Amino acid sequence: MTKLDRRVMKPTNFEILGNSFIEAGNEIGSTYQYGSVLIKVGEAERKLGHLEKEFVQKSSDCLLQPLKSFLEGQMKTILKEKRILDSKRLNLDASKARLKKFHESNSHKNEQILTFQKAEEEVRQAQSEFDRQYELTKLLMDELTITYNHHLQCLADFIEAQSNFYSSCSKIMQDLTKQIGISSIRNTTVIPPKIDDSNPFTYPINSLPSSFTEKKKAKVLFDYEATEPSEISVSANQIISIQIVPNDNDWVLAESGRDSGKVPKAYIQIVD
Repeated sequence: MTKLDRRVMKPTNFEILGNSFIEAGNEIGSTYQYGSVLIKVGEAERKLGHLEKEFVQKSSDCLLQPLKSFLEGQMKTILKEKRILDSKRLNLDASKARLKKFHESNSHKNEQILTFQKAEEEVRQAQSEFDRQYELTKLLMDELTITYNHHLQCLADFIEAQSNFYSSCSKIMQDLTKQIGISSIRNTTVIPPKIDDSNPFTYPINSLPSSFTEKKKAKVLFDYEATEPSEISVSANQIISIQIVPNDNDWVLAESGRDSGKVPKAYIQIVD
């Protein structure tokens, strides 16, 4: 079992993006077109993530693992035997050089004759060891043809898996395009909401999700004196109605009697 097999695969970027889209879509609400489309896009992104995981796993099984086994097994053995062959060749060359030197000396002394015979024996021994190592290395090299053919098949499987992956991804996106009606979305005329210049804090309430437009009761913790036309003044212990403002962590929209405007979040406490 490989490290890839042992570990639980983390969510892919597609899956993370898809989950974020779905979460945002559910927050906005599927009753709104934007929320519904976000959810559909998120589901498509998650499908892409699943396909990516399958492709990565298949790539590992059909190509990477066989290649890793070859490099760590057969290839290491071949390189080791080639190094031994090089060493045997150097020993043979050195033995032949010594024998040639004795031939050139033309000495007939008894001790020189014995040394000459020893040199001839060394050459025969070195030649024998080299020949054996050569045959072994040649046998291993000949087996590479079979291995290469096997890896060609693995490479073909990988290419086919990658082709299927991109084809499946393309089909998912084509289906999504039809599902959300992307042409009609592009042809939709976008009318920006009108903002009251005298009160730039005013939001078009009907265009906001219910989670934002729902009114809540809040207790004022401290006196606050308005400093801008878009703000209202409130007093400590006063109970007011508030609405959450999207993308604003510092202010809420408050109503006190006939007055409405923004109040700092830090000055209130929601009571229901």
